[in-house]
Amino acid sequence: MRTLPFDRIKIDRSFVSELRNKDSGKIVGAIISLGDGSQMPITAEGIENDDILAQLREMGKDITMGVRRMHSRCLNDWQTTASSRRSLWS
Repeated sequence: MRTLPFDRIKIDRSFVSELRNKDSGKIVGAIISLGDGSQMPITAEGIENDDILAQLREMGKDITMGVRRMHSRCLNDWQTTASSRRSLWS
């Protein structure tokens, strides 16, 4: 893999949105293992709610996310931002 011309692995939103589906969950888990094992950053697209965020966190570390209307950023940063915004509306 190191000889291929890419520096990041991206998980498509179609797999992320169907994470609860057994087959999609296995595919996402395999992609995360591949990225972790090769020390390659992973971007997951389509993180639409906290449940999906929590599931991805359980599967691996160092996953960034791509979300509509938001730049790719660390999951921890996103959760902190989302929590602070929720408290403003409470």
